[in-house]
Amino acid sequence: MPRPPPPLTTRACADWLGFSTSWIRAAITEGVIVHGQVVTLEAETITLNGRRTHRIHPDHFRRFLIAIGWHRLPRSSP
Repeated sequence: MPRPPPPLTTRACADWLGFSTSWIRAAITEGVIVHGQVVTLEAETITLNGRRTHRIHPDHFRRFLIAIGWHRLPRSSP
């Protein structure tokens, strides 16, 4: 059975889109408005030693890209 791909970081997602990591974090916490609807990037948030880290599963990142109308999609993970 194949292993699922590892979660992505906000940096990996930001680099893929050409946006900042703060934009990715805002997409996770606040969402982005697309055609009057709020679309959020689903992520797992982990807090260690007072620092929050977001882990984004590749399938959630791909669904987010489709929802915001992005045409350049990763095959499995960026």
